Amino acid sequence: MTYFFEESSKTINFLKEITSNSQNIIKFKKLDIIIKSLLEEIVDKNYLYVDEILDYLFSHLNSNLIPYFLNQLVSISIRSESGHKIALYLIKADSRPIYQIKGLQLVPSLKDSSFTPYIIPLIFSLHKPLQQQAIQTLLATPGNREEILEQYLQDRSPQRKELAARLMKQINPDNVKLAQIMINSEDFLERIEGIKIISETGNRKWIKKTFEKLYEIEKDLAVRKAIIEAITSLGGRKAEKILQISLENEDFTPMRNLLSNSIQILKKK
Repeated sequence: MTYFFEESSKTINFLKEITSNSQNIIKFKKLDIIIKSLLEEIVDKNYLYVDEILDYLFSHLNSNLIPYFLNQLVSISIRSESGHKIALYLIKADSRPIYQIKGLQLVPSLKDSSFTPYIIPLIFSLHKPLQQQAIQTLLATPGNREEILEQYLQDRSPQRKELAARLMKQINPDNVKLAQIMINSEDFLERIEGIKIISETGNRKWIKKTFEKLYEIEKDLAVRKAIIEAITSLGGRKAEKILQISLENEDFTPMRNLLSNSIQILKKK
């Protein structure tokens, strides 16, 4: 059975022509011509059969030619208007991690944020080389990376949650949603860092919403100190009232002194 795209594609017709004779083995030079023909076809924005043609080529080329074909395809696509379609086809080649890695390698040169939704699922791949390439590509690609990664901060998988948080921190250390996760970390330094990020927003809603309750349950003195400083920094009557209540319930002298000084600072503002 022959499909329309096979009959209309000059690339496939050329491939059929040079393979019609069983003795006619495809040489590298002829493979380069196939790639050139393919890219010329793809440049036509009205052409709808990119995936089908690539499927046909990959299924009809000898397996020993696939690595060279992939390398040349990626190398030439970087300089071609067809690069976007080639990259997307390769990235979406599920169960073929080598293809996906090659597609990911194309993305940074294209500088197109529309790839982000396709890249992020691959950062969780169990295929380590693919996962590493996906992470590297994601960090080098602009777009709504943070917005998509934020969805994984509530993931049931601790590994996914941890990786999403680590990458968000690399992309934007001041992400507030990440900071909200950090203030509940077991690491007291991360809790302090999260508190500082939130306080730097300048939004006083965090005093009542987060810092008041956090101060009540926090045991680490360094973190409690950071909370007091954050509340003082944000300021306002509510901040003064919360610090006053905290002072009345505080028994530890150094913390009482800090609270008292902070209240005086707020009164002068």
